[in-house]
Formats: sequence, C-alpha cells, structure tokens
Amino acid sequence: MTEPNKNKPDAIIAAALGLFSKNGFSAPMSQVAAQAKVGMGSIYRYFKDKDELIHAVSEHVELELQNILRDQLDAALSDRQQFIQLIVSLMKYLEHHPQEFNFLEQYYSSPYSIDKKKGEVHPRRSRRPNQPLRQFFRRQSARYG
Repeated sequence: MTEPNKNKPDAIIAAALGLFSKNGFSAPMSQVAAQAKVGMGSIYRYFKDKDELIHAVSEHVELELQNILRDQLDAALSDRQQFIQLIVSLMKYLEHHPQEFNFLEQYYSSPYSIDKKKGEVHPRRSRRPNQPLRQFFRRQSARYG
C-alpha cells in the first residue's frame, strides 16, 4: 500500500480557502477538487464531508494567525504596548491576507462558528502551544476582570 500524499490535504485546504472566500460555502466540492488538482475521492479520504473541510480551513487560518501573533509578541514590552502590538499585527495580517479575512468573516457569521463554540468541532491538526498569547490574555483578564 502506498503512503498517501501529505501535500494533498494542504492543497485541498488551500483550494477550499480560495473558493469559499470568493464564492461562499456553497462552492461545490467538485470545484474544490478541480482547484486542488485532486480527485473527488481524495477530498473524502481526508475530510468526512464539506462541513469538516470548512472547519479544517478555519483551523488552518486560525493557527496561521495565532502563530504570527505569537511570534510577533514582544514580552519585554509593557502590557499596553503588547496590546497595541497585537492589534496592529492582527490588522496587518487581515489587510495582507484578504482571502483569510473573507473566510473568517463568513465563518464567524455562520452556524459553523456555533458548532465550534459548543465544542462540537474536533481539531484535525495538532496545534503549537500559544503560551505567550495565553499568558498575555490571562494577565489582562486578571487585571481588568
């Protein structure tokens, strides 16, 4: 048995991001497959259904954003400066990544985000810990309650 191509899920997610960002979640899976240059069966090999693919795209975008914010967080700055740095970094990311911005806007304005908030969505990929971000928000939460 041959090992599955590890780039296929990434190609599917990238294609889905572009199509969902442009056409909404109604974009057909056949277009996702064509854009990713994979067969329809490949999509369903890696993702149970369209809903799971949509959540996987959300995870991908959020993880990328979290990593960028974490990597740019300077712990030597004051809390106020760190907050400003996070907001500026977030705005720059959204400005330079319009597909991701469009996707996130649609995702969080849809029932998909409700599933996520309820904990009904299970992550497909392991996440890198975002300790600096968590620590920052815990400090702010404790301070401003």
